Amino acid sequence: MRSETFPQLERMLEMVRNVKETTVAEAKNSLDFGSRDIDSVVHVIRNGELVALMGCTPDRDTMLRLISLAIIGMSADEIAFSMEVCRSTVEDNPGTGERWKPGEMQEALEQQPDWLKADPSIVTESISTWFWNRAGDAEVAEQHYRYTSEGELGVIWGEPRLASDEEGGRVAGRVFEIVSLMWHETTMFEMVMKSYEGDLSALSEGEKWAHADIAVTRYAATIELPAYVALTCDDPESDRFRVLNSSGNVGLFMGPADKENE
Repeated sequence: MRSETFPQLERMLEMVRNVKETTVAEAKNSLDFGSRDIDSVVHVIRNGELVALMGCTPDRDTMLRLISLAIIGMSADEIAFSMEVCRSTVEDNPGTGERWKPGEMQEALEQQPDWLKADPSIVTESISTWFWNRAGDAEVAEQHYRYTSEGELGVIWGEPRLASDEEGGRVAGRVFEIVSLMWHETTMFEMVMKSYEGDLSALSEGEKWAHADIAVTRYAATIELPAYVALTCDDPESDRFRVLNSSGNVGLFMGPADKENE
C-alpha cells in the first residue's frame, strides 16, 4: 500500500507490525489480553528521515504532549501516530441490545460470547495509524489482525488499507484540530541551540539537529512524562549518528524509569 503524500507510510506500518508481533511473542500465551497490546507510538519524521520514536500507554493527554514534543521540540515535518483500536460492524452490542459502551468491544473479544463465536467479524481488532504533515495533509491506515487459535500465540494480519473518513476522521476528531494548530507554533530549535556550550559554527547541520534532539529528549525526562522517547538514525555514516553514538544516545530511551540513569 503506497501513499503519494506520505512516502514513509509503508515503512511505519511495517515497524508497527514488528512491535506488535514482538509484544505478542513476549506475552507467551498469557491470558492477560492487556499484555498483548502495544503502547501508542509516535513516529517523528524530519526531512524525510525517521529521527525519533515516542511511546505511551493509550492516553489522549500524554499522546498530545508527545506530539507537541515531536512538532515543536523536534521540528517534525511529518508525524505518524499508531494505537490499538476495536471495531464493530454493528451499532449495538448484540449482548445487551444497546449502543456499545466504552470497553465492551474489548470485553467481548476476551470473553468470546456465543454471538461473537458465531460471527467473529462483528468485532475485530486493528492498529490505526494517523499520518499528519506540516502542509495539513492527513491519512489514516488500518491494519486488522487476529490471534492464532492453535499452537504458539501469534498474529495473523489482514491486508493494510487506507481507512475511510468515518473510520479514521471521526476517531481523530478534536485531536486532529489540536495537532493542526501545533504546526503553526515556533519550534524550539533556535532556543535549544542557544544553550549549546560549544562552537556552533563548527557543527554541521546534522550535528546541530542531533544535539537539539538530545536536549529535547532529556527535557522529556525532566518533566516526567509517563512515556519514552527513543532517538533514531538511518545512516550509520552520518554526522547525526556519530553525535548520538558518541554521547550514548543512539536508541536512547528516556522516561521516568530511566531518569536516575542519565
